[in-house]
Amino acid sequence: MKKKYNEIYSLSKYLNAINYTKEPLLENKEDPFWEKKYPAFVVNRCLSYHKELIYIVNEMNQRANISNRLQFHFFINSIRRMRRFGSKWATTNRSKAFDAIKKYYGYSNEKARVALDILSKEQQGTIIKKVSVGGKHE
Repeated sequence: MKKKYNEIYSLSKYLNAINYTKEPLLENKEDPFWEKKYPAFVVNRCLSYHKELIYIVNEMNQRANISNRLQFHFFINSIRRMRRFGSKWATTNRSKAFDAIKKYYGYSNEKARVALDILSKEQQGTIIKKVSVGGKHE
């Protein structure tokens, strides 16, 4: 059975090679796509969530214009071998009240966050009702 294209060049294989196996994936002469499919930005972001790797990743961010091969080899040779499990990606928690305040007052994200802290739950509910346009799930 043929493996899917995304399974072959998955992010987890690159991260596992950098963190633990130290396998030189990009040196594969039979398959040059390992280097072409290397997601440099995403790898940097994934590694930056580990405290001990922040300075190493920052060095690579300062030299983002170098080739994928050099970036990969820098990480393989600079990062200590250790099992690192995925960390949570930083996300913003946007609620209905936050979106309603932005729409009702025409505020930016920063102003809406401040207003969300100031307004009471009843006031937020009133604003949500006023902004609501109805629909199938309303």
